[in-house]
Amino acid sequence: MAATKELGPRLLSASAVYSHPFQQTHALSRSCLLSFSSNSFRSSRMYSPVGTRHFLHSRDRASSSVLVASSFPDEVASSVTLGTALAALIGFGGFRAFVYFKIQYIIAALLGNHVPRGGSKVLDMDIHEGRNLYYYPSDVAEVVAVTNEKNREVIKNQAVRAGVPVDIKVKALSSLSLPSNSMDAVVSVYCLCNLKNGDTKTVLREAIRLLKPGKPFIFVENVQAEGEFLRSCQLLFHRVLQLFGVQSAPPKELSKVLEEAQGIEKLSYETVFGYQDPHIVGLAVKQMEAMEGRSKKRANKKAVSS
Repeated sequence: MAATKELGPRLLSASAVYSHPFQQTHALSRSCLLSFSSNSFRSSRMYSPVGTRHFLHSRDRASSSVLVASSFPDEVASSVTLGTALAALIGFGGFRAFVYFKIQYIIAALLGNHVPRGGSKVLDMDIHEGRNLYYYPSDVAEVVAVTNEKNREVIKNQAVRAGVPVDIKVKALSSLSLPSNSMDAVVSVYCLCNLKNGDTKTVLREAIRLLKPGKPFIFVENVQAEGEFLRSCQLLFHRVLQLFGVQSAPPKELSKVLEEAQGIEKLSYETVFGYQDPHIVGLAVKQMEAMEGRSKKRANKKAVSS
């Protein structure tokens, strides 16, 4: 199997909350300055024969300094903390939205460009809420959609809107009972990355069995980051997702599992968003040897019988 990481062309209101503490601080500091000035004026008139002095009485100066110094820290600290937290939250949410839409663009490009045209039969190993149905070629014959019972009606509605014939399977991937060499494409979008290590190899083996020789296995999967700090942050984020019912645990060496899989003739993939949320995207082509060997056996049988 020839493995390469080249895939050809790369696939393609807050202001009110933030200003409020400073408005309070400004008003407070203004009152402090007025108090400071009035004390200075009284002390200067009291001790100066000419009516004004250019220095403060020591007691008034000390009390004013304490008043000014004690007025700012709590308000400023709370406003800075609020502003920093708000900016971090907005930045993180914005980046996650960017990653989501970019990944959707990549999925659409992969399915639109690499699912064979002309009446293909496709197995979608985990169709989730059915977004992939909008990305398949318009002439696809049927999509065998693996999902759970909860999403069955959702998938039916999405299929009607997308105009794609679907055969919904609410079964484990290892027990679909589909014939070998029956699929023109097999698609895995966030499927392998949510399986346990042992199940990943089993499901991948099943996907290759179902593929016709020379046809593509298309994948978009979340994987673990390489750096220790980034990996820790990533795993923490996915643990938070699990609290909301999203079962997600990026595997360590999914690319290695793909490279070592039997029956793959060519593997092409690349890593995207490796600096924050790594994904591997690409396709694997099933080798032609099985089909060629079967054709030779049939030819030999015909020759012997004649």
